[in-house]
Amino acid sequence: MDRRITPEEERKFQSPNGKIVLVVATLDHWKTREPIASLFEGKKELWKMKLPHSHGPRAVSVTNSGVVVIFDEWINIASDHAVSVISKSGRKNQVWSYKDVQTILEVTNAKLTSTAKFGPWMSSMPWVSGDLVQIQAAGMILTVDTKTNRISK
Repeated sequence: MDRRITPEEERKFQSPNGKIVLVVATLDHWKTREPIASLFEGKKELWKMKLPHSHGPRAVSVTNSGVVVIFDEWINIASDHAVSVISKSGRKNQVWSYKDVQTILEVTNAKLTSTAKFGPWMSSMPWVSGDLVQIQAAGMILTVDTKTNRISK
């Protein structure tokens, strides 16, 4: 019998200073694929929403200013939600698809997938540097500027 590996029922991602935490959880033990995400500053919940990422994100970075950058879906697909930026207030600022990432990096699909170690395109897990969130892909660094909501190589 095939068995799909699902993430933990609750995962936490915190900002570098530890003051802001995103909690991604299932309400039904992954019977459905829709996760609920909640952003907390201390004990105060700043926002709560369903994520379109099947079984939740592959990776998440949270900046000290409370911006959340979500990478990919748990399942290995060329996602329409490869990179998503959500503000501290819960507004979806920007979303880039797998195809968008490929175009920004100016690489072939074969190049992008051949260097992937996490999901279909990520060569590393993301890291936060101030207002920038960066990740390696196809031998390059992809940078998300959370102040301007722009992505570049």
